[in-house]
Order: sequence, then C-alpha cells, then structure tokens
Amino acid sequence: MEISCPACGKNNQTQVSPACARCGCDLASLRLIMTGAVWHLKESVRQLRTGDWGMALQNAEQSWALHHSPRAAQAAFLAATAMGQTGNILLWRHRARE
Repeated sequence: MEISCPACGKNNQTQVSPACARCGCDLASLRLIMTGAVWHLKESVRQLRTGDWGMALQNAEQSWALHHSPRAAQAAFLAATAMGQTGNILLWRHRARE
C-alpha cells in the first residue's frame, strides 16, 4: 500500500522508510493509521467468512474511518447486505463505487 506525502504529494511505499523519499516529511503517524486500517479490514474479512456480520460491519466501518478504501466499503456493503440493513447497503454500495 502506498502513502501519499501530505507535504509534497509523492507516493511512498508503506514499508520502505519512515520519511518521504522526496522531501523527508515524517510519515510514521500515517503509516500507523494505514496499519490500523489494514488490520480492521482483515478482521472484517475474517468475520465475513465466519458469519459474524455485526462485527464485520464494525471493523469495515473502522477501516473506512482510517482510510477510505474501496475494499473497506465493499466489506461493509457485504456485511450490511447479510444483515438486511437497506440504508447501510445503499450507503456502502455508493462508497464502494467512488
């Protein structure tokens, strides 16, 4: 996963170094946020596989709050669909398509 530097806009690989390759901006906090987003997404996917729809939705929502990724929106869409939450289904379907 790449992190876009907030100072100069350069895309940096998440595991390479704690600083932006172009301008030296400290990206450590952003890397921690991305790590949390990935963790919550993985948990959501695991919970979808086991049928724990409520926790899958919560983890997908947390992942989305940390990083607006299409995969987090898709996981939330699937969990909301499994629970029959029409309002959430429409919301997450829209976000997954953005």
